[in-house]
Amino acid sequence: MLNDSCRRVVIVILSAIAASMTGCGRNPLTPPTQGLAVASVLPNVGLTDSATPIRIFGSGFQPGVTVTLGGSAASVSLSGSSVINAMAPAQPEGPVDVVVTNPGGQSARLAGGFSYARMVVVSVTPGNGIIGKWLRITGSGFLAAASVTFDGVNATVIGGGNGSLLALAPNHDPGPVDVVLTNPSGSSATLPGGFTYQAVTVTASQAVVTVGSQLTVNWVAPPGQSTEDWVGLFKPGETLERWFVYTGGLTAGTQTLTVAVEPGEYEFRYLPDDQYNVSARSSRVTVVSTGAVTPRR
Repeated sequence: MLNDSCRRVVIVILSAIAASMTGCGRNPLTPPTQGLAVASVLPNVGLTDSATPIRIFGSGFQPGVTVTLGGSAASVSLSGSSVINAMAPAQPEGPVDVVVTNPGGQSARLAGGFSYARMVVVSVTPGNGIIGKWLRITGSGFLAAASVTFDGVNATVIGGGNGSLLALAPNHDPGPVDVVLTNPSGSSATLPGGFTYQAVTVTASQAVVTVGSQLTVNWVAPPGQSTEDWVGLFKPGETLERWFVYTGGLTAGTQTLTVAVEPGEYEFRYLPDDQYNVSARSSRVTVVSTGAVTPRR
């Protein structure tokens, strides 16, 4: 049994420990709580004419939380205390504050945390070229999943960020065309005459040849083409060449080959940038084993 003196010492020690823990501001059995805060919004740019799905990151979000962007309410769903899924409503162009408010009235603001932009196509680089070339399209307000058409013809697209994407110039006759970008929501923007197609021609010297004979191919392309553009001999419908030669960037060239393929129909193709995108095709060439053959009409 403790005497009065020892009891007083124990009480003093316990009081000191309690005071120390109170001073640290934490209870070892209760984890610290995070205050309400908004850290970031992704994406942080949306369209002026359609709603944009966004995610708001931060801390201290509670069930029943509400969100406004520039004072306009957004539909929300809570995904834990640190993530809010929301739909940013359409608004005029410019930056807006993002405000998150918990049911108790506590709120947090991210000034200029989201911006609205008009969908616009600024440029196509290069502004002229041949079928099968990759082009960079720049502007604002379009998403990585936007589709692209050249005079109504769909193009293959590689989505990009920061207001740019890559599109493959689809088949089209020479001349200027409108370039149209369309977001998944249906919003679109047009650059009138944004791209001008240039002509490429490929011709074969003969319509019928025999195995082992000579066959000449000629090509004409606009100035400024890649040294890795090439001309290949293909069977129609196949993607593997039977013969090829690099153009060296020449605007016009001629190459003669000894026919060493099996009998059948063939075509020459002009392909840019050491890839398999076709800019132009020749008329069909019929290869036969021996003797003279009347060309097909």
